[in-house]
Amino acid sequence: MFKKKLTNILLLIFCGVCISIKLYIVYFGYVFYHYLVPPGYDVIPHSETIKSLLDKNIWANFVGYPKLFHYIIFYLSQIFHKDSFYILTYWTPVLIIIPSIAMYFLLRQIFNAKTAIITTAFLLFTANYPLYGFVDGNYPNILGYGFFAIFCLAFFIRFIINKKLLDLSFFIIFYALTALTHHLSFAELTSIILFSTISLFIYFLFQKTTINKKLIMRVVFLLIILVLIFLLANRMYGTLFITYTNGLITGDSVIKDTHLSRAVDYFRYPDIVGPIIWYGGLMGLLYLISSFNNSKESKPIKIIIFAWISILFTLSKLPQSGLPERFAREIALPLTVCFAYLINSITHSLERHNNRISSIISYGFVGFVIILNSSLFNPVLLDSLPNSFSNMVWYRQVDQVKTDYIHAHYSKDNPIIINPYANPYMEIKNKGFVKNFVLSNDFSELDKKNKEYNQQHIQEIYRSLIDKEIKININKVFLISPKPSGNTDGIVYPIFGGFEKYYSIMSDITKNQKIIKQFSDGAYVVKIENVEKK
Repeated sequence: MFKKKLTNILLLIFCGVCISIKLYIVYFGYVFYHYLVPPGYDVIPHSETIKSLLDKNIWANFVGYPKLFHYIIFYLSQIFHKDSFYILTYWTPVLIIIPSIAMYFLLRQIFNAKTAIITTAFLLFTANYPLYGFVDGNYPNILGYGFFAIFCLAFFIRFIINKKLLDLSFFIIFYALTALTHHLSFAELTSIILFSTISLFIYFLFQKTTINKKLIMRVVFLLIILVLIFLLANRMYGTLFITYTNGLITGDSVIKDTHLSRAVDYFRYPDIVGPIIWYGGLMGLLYLISSFNNSKESKPIKIIIFAWISILFTLSKLPQSGLPERFAREIALPLTVCFAYLINSITHSLERHNNRISSIISYGFVGFVIILNSSLFNPVLLDSLPNSFSNMVWYRQVDQVKTDYIHAHYSKDNPIIINPYANPYMEIKNKGFVKNFVLSNDFSELDKKNKEYNQQHIQEIYRSLIDKEIKININKVFLISPKPSGNTDGIVYPIFGGFEKYYSIMSDITKNQKIIKQFSDGAYVVKIENVEKK
């Protein structure tokens, strides 16, 4: 008894150490490189959404896009007296560990603590999910799918095993929380539950399983509640479900971005999911299939896992799903469960032989594999986690220097003009102190005439448009700034899509004008004073 308690205590300590190490990995860049914003761009619309919560009533805020995540951040900012942007910047990295916490709970419904903790460690350190989701700013998705949906499926499994009303109640609660957090996560979860339920019904039908009246009543109650939650979600999301379903059937994706809607090639899955989880999960899936008939009690659980993987894999191969790569990286979670079956089989085999040396070697190998694939022990990955934090952090110390300068020398009555495609954070960090440069429609019309006129004539028209802009902007101040370092591909990230055109025109407008201030990244502040043609 004492030995078992000691083992469990040591496993819990190990789990705590793993979580602490992961948090260190995540916050490494924030501390070492002094990140002032989180990776990616989505923090900006999330911040704007949070600030707008007080403008509408609660129900109105949940219509269109569910906002439970935003309410959580809003109330955290109120409780701790911090700006919501500060909470989004420095607290949201914690989201990266919560899928592992939820996964541990799910695994404990199926396996012992040892298997659950070892497998969770693999997910925590070797999976690319949810790191990529965090970099993309998918905070509600991580909370919805990576936490609430996993708990929902865990209680679904518990209900299948125990048939207890309490498990059913928690299942409903987490299903509702998912609906209130993220629409796509809710659609995924609904599809998984629906497919699992149909598969389980067919299985029980062929098994001729005797079902008592009490269980039937609970299932009917469950279906009624699920329908009510679905109707509520449909009311919140408007026609999104219908439009999305029609898009899947007709092949017309609701997301028109060709980069985002590309189907995932088979060779890319290991990079998207993480090679250890991908290959370990596939081996676990093969073991799952081969051992399907070993235990009658575990068959329903395996059916749910098959349904889970099938739904996500299918969506990752369909361009009309809108976000195939997101579905591909989310396969990491059901594959982790498959991997757990393989790990559980290996640990049981070692325990049966009661060979301490082989156990030590095996667990040592597990630790070595985790270390080898963990960014903690790879300085290249720590510097640019995960492809990467550094490449996706678009507001640095040099940008803060610009912000400080703008606030010291300009006002809301006298804003400085900026390139709207240069840095998405300059506007939110300098609210009211900057004004986006508005490009005249004449420049767009000129682009259309490139084939009609010769280059000399095009240049003459362009020069006249520049002279016109100079006269319009007399005595105005411009910030001519390069794009931030990192991944700023305008095709992948449309927020940088018009940079080159705007930069070229703004540079020509301010050419030969007085430079007031220069910055270390090549940016400069210039005032238009001379309206004579050069």
